[in-house]
Amino acid sequence: MAVIITILVSLLVAIGALAAALMFIVTLSRVASKVQPENRDLSPGRVWLLLIPFFNLVWVFIMNSRLSSSLHNEFESRGIQTYVDRPTYSYGLWYGILAVFSVSMNIILQASAGIAIMSAIETGELPTWYTVVQFLSIGAAGAGLVSWVAYWIIVSDYGKMLDGGDLAETFYANTSGWDRTVKLVGKYFFPIFLIVIGLAFLWKFLKHSMDVALPDQPGGLFLGGMFLTIGGIVALPIVQAKIGRKLTLGLGVVFALASAWLYVGLYSSIDDEIAYQDELARRTKGVAQSLKDIRSAQEAYASVNGFYTDSFDTLIQFVQEPLIAMPFKVGDALDDSIGGGRLEAYIEQGYVIKQDEVDSVAQMLGMTHDQLWSMIEAEEIVYKIRDTSYVSFYDENFADDIRRAKELPLINLDSLPYQPFEGVKFTMDTSSVEVSGLQRSTICVKDPRPFGRENLNMKRDTLMFGSLLEAHTDGNWKQEE
Repeated sequence: MAVIITILVSLLVAIGALAAALMFIVTLSRVASKVQPENRDLSPGRVWLLLIPFFNLVWVFIMNSRLSSSLHNEFESRGIQTYVDRPTYSYGLWYGILAVFSVSMNIILQASAGIAIMSAIETGELPTWYTVVQFLSIGAAGAGLVSWVAYWIIVSDYGKMLDGGDLAETFYANTSGWDRTVKLVGKYFFPIFLIVIGLAFLWKFLKHSMDVALPDQPGGLFLGGMFLTIGGIVALPIVQAKIGRKLTLGLGVVFALASAWLYVGLYSSIDDEIAYQDELARRTKGVAQSLKDIRSAQEAYASVNGFYTDSFDTLIQFVQEPLIAMPFKVGDALDDSIGGGRLEAYIEQGYVIKQDEVDSVAQMLGMTHDQLWSMIEAEEIVYKIRDTSYVSFYDENFADDIRRAKELPLINLDSLPYQPFEGVKFTMDTSSVEVSGLQRSTICVKDPRPFGRENLNMKRDTLMFGSLLEAHTDGNWKQEE
């Protein structure tokens, strides 16, 4: 459905743009034809050269200069005072400059898109220069549209003067250039502003209508763009003169109510989106932490057993058993006079003792347990303590005091296999792959019920770590990137 809407809107915009361009050229050609042949510097038929792509970027300046000269000659021959030597010239010049600038910025934007995307993949965000180019391209397009409409209007009004129309009704074409510009802006700025914003919304809709990340956004952009564009067209003084005051007022009320409805809808949509993103972040953080806890337990299990387990019962049992070796030593310095400072020599001569032997050695030396321990710590005696104790993975990693110190949620081992929000059990599978001729154990643990929008057609991101086909335990949440 989104594809059909996108195609229809694209066709509508393309047809509208073509129709507007043809109407613009028809206006210029008709005004040029109203000039007497002897006063013409521009043949009416040559105006249509503006339809030739890229050539028109040069021809627009030549055409504008010749049309302005033609109008000047005609007004002078008729004795009509216009207060400007070259009618329409300044408007046409700005229109041409902004048209060239707009096309140039759009070409640069399209040409640099690939470089910007590659940079975004590496850094996670679009480069600043590309954002500047986008801003300049949009600004140039908006300014070009305004100057185009202004040029169209002023040429049309000079044409009315050639028809003998009332100068006061031909957009004050008999006033000075500055006054005429101020009045032009005053009459047409707001309608053109609405049209520009509306077309920007429609363009945004065309670019993002296939984006499933914000499913409500394209519809809102489309309606907003249509309301603003049509509202701007209705607000144009030329249109108002054609459809009448009552119909203009009625349409204004309709579009005002539609705009208010759209505003409320968009506000509600934005509010819902913020709430959704907050909940998504909360759930992602909670599920990712549970997966991290399972991963750390599995890595410890594999370090002891040489492979991962696909049983949560086995994993929980392992977590609680004192199976993890913890080397313990007191006294580091080894004297060269004893076997060249080798620890093996200390062991052979009985100078290396275990923790449970400290009392017997202290008694033999006529010391207390604490005295001997302190002397070993201070390197004041030849004895060294070397021992190995065994603790559980739980005591070393999941104990409450350790979790609080790391500012992590406390762990209930009975809940370890379960996703913390929906209460469903994580899926945990194991396998093995061959790496450099050796078999390596693999594991993949997934959230079976990922959080997402209610739209069943939308893909939801499944949080997971590991892979059955590759020997790694990387997670796919953002903190792992």
